[in-house]
Amino acid sequence: MSFYLLCTPCGRTANDMTCIKRYGARALQSAYHVSTFRDGICSCCGEQTRVTEARDFFYPDERALKLLRQYVTKGK
Repeated sequence: MSFYLLCTPCGRTANDMTCIKRYGARALQSAYHVSTFRDGICSCCGEQTRVTEARDFFYPDERALKLLRQYVTKGK
């Protein structure tokens, strides 16, 4: 599964999870200051919302995104 489009909550959370795994601390910067958002479906949570590319959240780890998707969609 490819995580290409992400909403802000999923992207920031996955970015934090990736930084904690790699560096032992939360991200110093959660996203780029300039991002191109558009209407779409988040690849992680499946919500129809404003999304941007994963690169705008510093390419979070795919394992972190899978774990986050499992947690977010557990009740659905």
